[in-house]
Amino acid sequence: MTIWETLGIEETHDETAIKKAYRKQLRIHHPEDDPEGFQRVRRAYEEALASISSQSESDPDTQLSIAQSDEQQNIELAEIGQFDAILANAEQRMALDCWRVWAESVMLLAIDQQEEISLYALRTVMANRWLPPPIVNVLWESLGWQTYLKGSEEQQEVGEFIDDWRQQAFTVSLEELKSLEHAEQRAMLGFLRPLEIALSIGQPDAIDYLFSQQLVSRHCNHIETQLLLLRGGVACGLTSDSFLQQLVAPLCSLPAQTLSLKQWDIVASAVLLFGREDLVVLVIERLLKLKAYPEVADLLFQSTVGIDDPLPICAAFLRQQWMPLPTVYWRTERRFVQPNEKTAESRLFHWLHGQLMNQDNGNINHRLDLLGLPDFWHLVGGALWAGHSGSWAWLRQLSESIKSAQEHKSGRERTLLILAERWVKEALGKAKGCDTLLLKLSAYESDAMFSAEPLSYEEISSLSKSDWLECIRRHPLIPDSWFSQLEDAEIIVFEELRDESFFPHYADALCFYRAINKDVNISHSWAETPFDGMFDWTLWFYSHLAAGGEDKQEIIRYLSDLPETQREHQIGLLLPFAEQPDVYLPDAVQAFNRYPEQFVYRLIVDRQVTLLENKSDTESLVEMAKKGDLLATMALSRRLIEDNFDEAVVLWNLVAAASSHCPHLQAVVDWQQQNLLTVRDEQDLVKESYEYSKPEFLHAMLTTNKTWFSPTSQIEENDPVEESKSFHYPMVLLLTQLHLGLSEADQNLLPLKELSNRRLKQTPLQQDITDIAVFQLQDMYQRKLDQDIEAKGEKAATYSKKRLTFLSVALFFAWIFVFPMSVLRLPTFEMGSVIVASVLMTIMQGLLIWQISRPINEKSNKNKYIGYSLFTYFAALLFKSPFLALVNVFTHFYTVSHLSPLYVNGGWNRIVVATRSINMRKVLGFKDKEN
Repeated sequence: MTIWETLGIEETHDETAIKKAYRKQLRIHHPEDDPEGFQRVRRAYEEALASISSQSESDPDTQLSIAQSDEQQNIELAEIGQFDAILANAEQRMALDCWRVWAESVMLLAIDQQEEISLYALRTVMANRWLPPPIVNVLWESLGWQTYLKGSEEQQEVGEFIDDWRQQAFTVSLEELKSLEHAEQRAMLGFLRPLEIALSIGQPDAIDYLFSQQLVSRHCNHIETQLLLLRGGVACGLTSDSFLQQLVAPLCSLPAQTLSLKQWDIVASAVLLFGREDLVVLVIERLLKLKAYPEVADLLFQSTVGIDDPLPICAAFLRQQWMPLPTVYWRTERRFVQPNEKTAESRLFHWLHGQLMNQDNGNINHRLDLLGLPDFWHLVGGALWAGHSGSWAWLRQLSESIKSAQEHKSGRERTLLILAERWVKEALGKAKGCDTLLLKLSAYESDAMFSAEPLSYEEISSLSKSDWLECIRRHPLIPDSWFSQLEDAEIIVFEELRDESFFPHYADALCFYRAINKDVNISHSWAETPFDGMFDWTLWFYSHLAAGGEDKQEIIRYLSDLPETQREHQIGLLLPFAEQPDVYLPDAVQAFNRYPEQFVYRLIVDRQVTLLENKSDTESLVEMAKKGDLLATMALSRRLIEDNFDEAVVLWNLVAAASSHCPHLQAVVDWQQQNLLTVRDEQDLVKESYEYSKPEFLHAMLTTNKTWFSPTSQIEENDPVEESKSFHYPMVLLLTQLHLGLSEADQNLLPLKELSNRRLKQTPLQQDITDIAVFQLQDMYQRKLDQDIEAKGEKAATYSKKRLTFLSVALFFAWIFVFPMSVLRLPTFEMGSVIVASVLMTIMQGLLIWQISRPINEKSNKNKYIGYSLFTYFAALLFKSPFLALVNVFTHFYTVSHLSPLYVNGGWNRIVVATRSINMRKVLGFKDKEN
């Protein structure tokens, strides 16, 4: 580019035009922001001026050179004089424009002249360190002082000092200083500048020293000065009466618009220092007029923290919502006064405190959990919780109630109501959806919600998926038709609900269980028979899905009476647990079996198990489990999980196997399964493969998937190692039978007799676990027996071990009678008699084989028996062998003795059906008084 293109003008010899173009380019290429561009413009400017001089005569004129040199020196002196004049003028030196105009004229001079003037200005500024940073900054930018940062070590020190100086905080107005005389400016700045520096670097001792000096008090009526003094006083904790009367109180009385929010924050800090309630009220009034709600919440919190009242925590909650602080701040805050435990105020406190810690706890899960609070705190607490998670209908009700309450309150409580109203309005402002959808949602919190019409396409489309999920979070008790429609629209997706959770906890659980249990409707809880107050009762019912909150029995006191017709249905079955929350109620739990699909009951079962675990000793749990109490069995599994892992696994399996006919055990089974898997990992018990014959195979039995279990016949093919024989191996077989159930095959009880035969080799705990397991095995058989007798009557009996034994004995005597005739063919017997006896013997053999083979479980064993029996029979006849005849008889006796005395191939032993009871301990050979 040519010099003229750089200057942005056509070629000219007009010195004024060149200087004007140069000044314009300097605004674009500032020496600090664009040093390269500045040098380029500077060179172009000097070359342009030089081009003018080249037009004069080429022969040098000595006198002219001397004159030019004198002129340059005079210019330098003039500029320096102008600098001194501005600095000496009290009004001009506080005017940044004066410095900028002077600096701009200097920048038009030659480089060597600029350097001389810049050095003079630097020395002068360093000799007047009371000058305000804004003035130093103008000189820094205009005179190129930033180059000192790249110079020698001494120059760098100077540059760093000036750079820090120009950037220091300066809150006093230069306009304010213009009105002061020279000495007054120096006196004020001599005090205020060190005060600014001490405040910026946090030196309260230096501030305290400055306040011990004489102040220029006659100029303290300037607001900027007052605020700076106020900051200093707050920093060093100054609480003198003069400080209060001359600074704090007058500033508190200023009109709201006089100060900015940042300035009012300084005043608020001073007010808090004195702890004057009247001054706090004044500042809050000013902040409210400015609609500075976060600042009001902060001041309300700071001025009340430490009092025994919910107000500080409520104000802190609002402050955190509007103006968040790091959670570590609240974690170290120790001034909150916690109310007594197990009170409504305590629940509100802990929920609010959890929000400060960014944690959604279950102290309040829904509207009913706020019951029991005094009226004022019920209103405020409800507003804070509803703004976070409440329905739009409830928020509108609260908004009206808060407005009415403000008329009857004053002081802090009225301020809190104003803030709560603001919080509610902000929450309502987030309500979305078309008008008809919002109209339907206005029925929420009332019985009419459950009779709302299904959603239209327009209503579904009026919200995005994320907005719908937020709507469901706030309105979890939407009608069943709505829920199905939202599932069809893929707004509610089970896999997504499984992977993510939200608050309130009961709403999260309700949405999850509704998605996984397609056949369960909300209307089932009241047996689809509407009644007045059913919305609140339904909320009460499903609130059991989350722990914490108000005592359920206390909530009932505030609800309408539950109709007698409802007491026998799903809602009514929870009444005993509300009335006796700390009592174990096994009979009430058994009543849940009437509604196997109702997922709410599963949480109740878990709480009952936890109650047993916490309040019962191990011996009591063992005795209850021996009598078939599955909840006690699960509590015992939890108790033993760390120190007796194998036994805990067995107990879990007993309950897991029973969950197929007791679905309300499913939740405790799943959660304990996760605990056992975790402990298995922690104790390094995980293996790539497990062998049936070894004790550790129990560690693999942590599944409820029936397809995982092998048939017991496959397990029996493995010979157990010695340490597994007394407990682990036969227990694996027993548990496998429980999981697979009484199918038409594979119910061999003989291997389980090792539990009784080797009982003395078991530990006392293993003996107890064995007794518990045997009872559960007996219970499985007893349930099946009762079902078959009810369905088939006497036809449930398909065989009789006594009858088969008798037939085997009869066969033995038949052999004794027939053998001499048919085999030996003694001469005393006629041929006709021999033939008749042989035919009868064959028929009897066939009938016996057919009768005995029917109850044999496995087809392979049945075929072996039939084949072996026929072989020994015909061989005895063919070879005329009494030994083979005895082997044939023994085969029948042995097979009959090994038939199940209870159930095989879908049928029962006749004597079992006749007695209608099963004694598994006797069957397995336990020798105790019960047998």
